[in-house]
Amino acid sequence: QRPGERKVVRTVKYPLKVNVWGCLSNSGFGRIVCFQHNLTSDLLCNEIYQNALLPTARSHFGRRHNWVLLEDNDPKLPSRFSIQWRQEHHIITLPWPSHSPDANPIENLWSLIKTKVSNQKPKTIKNLKRAIY
Repeated sequence: QRPGERKVVRTVKYPLKVNVWGCLSNSGFGRIVCFQHNLTSDLLCNEIYQNALLPTARSHFGRRHNWVLLEDNDPKLPSRFSIQWRQEHHIITLPWPSHSPDANPIENLWSLIKTKVSNQKPKTIKNLKRAIY
């Protein structure tokens, strides 16, 4: 940069974005789900819980129902539909205080994923998802 010249910092106007849902237990990390739509109760229950949470729970705990689901306070989570779905599938949830990410163990997973994505600098949604997985 020459004297008198302004430094130009390039930024991405519309960064790539996907939503990520993940789970873990004392047995290790579970399945991760990437999705580009807004999270709805239907997506949460019939796709994410059905295809990621329940298979992870079976893998980590077998057929026992002695595990508890801890979730953040996303407004879709306490909908009538999702509450009924969890009850029908014998999923017990633990109430979680708002704005307490420091105590939530999933934050460690998000930190690892953010670092991995930042290091890989993906340019497409496909590469972003690949970096996340």
